[in-house]
Parts: sequence; C-alpha cells; structure tokens
Amino acid sequence: MPDIRTLAASFMDNWRRTAHRITKYNPDNRDETGAYKVDEWTSISDIGKDLNGKRVTYADYISIEDKYILAIQTFCDYFDIKELEIKNLETHNSKAWDKDSLDLKGAYEKLRDNKSVSGTDIHSLARLILREYLWCDLERNEKGIHFGYDYYMYFDIGTRMQEELKVKIQDIGLYVE
Repeated sequence: MPDIRTLAASFMDNWRRTAHRITKYNPDNRDETGAYKVDEWTSISDIGKDLNGKRVTYADYISIEDKYILAIQTFCDYFDIKELEIKNLETHNSKAWDKDSLDLKGAYEKLRDNKSVSGTDIHSLARLILREYLWCDLERNEKGIHFGYDYYMYFDIGTRMQEELKVKIQDIGLYVE
C-alpha cells in the first residue's frame, strides 16, 4: 500500500492529465520526441544573453510576459472567474529584486497560501511567478492555472479545451498544446 505522501503527490498532479499547455514555443519547432529544437530564452534571467545571433532584451521579454498575462485574463473572462485561490505557495526570498520588478515587491509581501486574489493582483502574481520570485498554483471551481519550468503555463479545465477559447489564446500570439 502506498504511503500518504505518494497518494498526496498523485492527487496533486491529477491536473496534468486534463491540462492544456500554453506556451510561446511554436510546436512546429519540436522533434518527433517533443523536444524543442530552437534555442530560445526560457527565463527572465536570459535577458542580455545572445541566442541565435540576437541579444535578448527586456522589451523582448516583457512583450511575451504580457501575452501570458493576457492569456490568463482571457481564461478568467471565458469561465467568468473573478478570483483565484493561491495553492502550494513557494516563495524564493533569496532572489535579489531586479529594478524592473520592484513595483511587484509589495504584492509579493502580501501573499499567503489559500488567499484569494482578483483583478490586477492576479496579474502581479503571475508576473512574480513568471519572473521566478515565487511559485504556486491558481485554482477556482475545479479549474486551475499552473506553471512549469522554462516558461510553460498550463490551463486545467478538466476537459477538452473549447475551440473558441483556444482561438482567443492563439490570437494573443501563444500556442495551445
């Protein structure tokens, strides 16, 4: 018989079976195993690096981050979600605050597990996650937004994604996989 930690981990990861991956990564650039073949930035820490002969700028980064925020807003609007609850919060206190993120420090200091957030607080929280200051799941009414490594985001709706929502996310400039 499995121990309680194994059962809990299995329960917590059930969302992976019904989630849809939302990314900046074009699926045409994946090989037959699903590995991404193009060297692209995967983190805010890549700003200033040269990738594929081009330097990654803050403007490059923020334009994609804004698309993720818009996708989250689109998800919430589509399902009429006014608040999301913070689950499994992990803060990374050791990370130094970048000058472009100082405006998020106040939001960071107010966060706690099981707290509900709405409106611009959701946007600030998502930016903190994408910038790797913290990690958490966002959930409401059996729906959720989850974040992975390398700028992967997942929308868990418990079923196949509605074509209308998929098109709206693709119109933002992101990919639904």
